[in-house]
Amino acid sequence: MGYVMLTCNCAACGVFMQCNPAKVPSLPVNGQREAICRSCFGKWNEIHRTSKGLPPEPLQPNAYGWGIETDFEEGE
Repeated sequence: MGYVMLTCNCAACGVFMQCNPAKVPSLPVNGQREAICRSCFGKWNEIHRTSKGLPPEPLQPNAYGWGIETDFEEGE
């Protein structure tokens, strides 16, 4: 079994971060999904969910940790 971790910059604020590419929250940027940091995800929830009386979107478990290679198997 192998593990994977993505290192990138947050699409919203530009901070350098590490994340699980299969579970990290993302936003569409020029037609592609781009990862956002935990702080920007919280701000997104505040603007688009809680301010409208909706419950916050849950953060995937281990979104900013290691991914397992089976998360990326073909056909899933």
